[in-house]
Amino acid sequence: SHFTRTTLFVLFAGLMLASTQVAGPKQPVGVILNSSVEMIDAGNRPEHWAIDPAPPRGTFDGAKVVSGVAHAGTQSLNISATNFVWLNKTLARPYATYKLSGWTRTEDVPSTDDLGARFEVRGVKVTSPAKKISGTVDWTELQLTFDTEGQDSFSIAAGLGGTRGTSSAAG
Repeated sequence: SHFTRTTLFVLFAGLMLASTQVAGPKQPVGVILNSSVEMIDAGNRPEHWAIDPAPPRGTFDGAKVVSGVAHAGTQSLNISATNFVWLNKTLARPYATYKLSGWTRTEDVPSTDDLGARFEVRGVKVTSPAKKISGTVDWTELQLTFDTEGQDSFSIAAGLGGTRGTSSAAG
């Protein structure tokens, strides 16, 4: 597998919705769990976040949590391998419109059609995708809007380069 020496730091600032309701004891509707990436488990992985696709066995530095590099708080998600993303599944209200905001910082990300720091949502209809960031750029806010249509959840994906499946943030 090919790894490029590029870096993406992503910290999600929040998900905004006009109204929220509680769906079970753990996750309220419309709220990103551990959006600031401050809750870390014993394996130094952010709670409620997963790497997709699952990384190879053994040590994998292509997607990790880094301390001391953050827009707010003390930590951020780091991606340095293309075609991997950090995922966070979030409950949503069906037939609602959401606006998602997040912060991204890049270092030496090549500018090509299929590369760039991006964040997207999966499983819903994106109405306004977030822009793709390349080069070396300090913390930049990215926003996207989407409609859930009949879906009651979606996945936030923060990555570098192409992603598996259909990219909602392409173009």
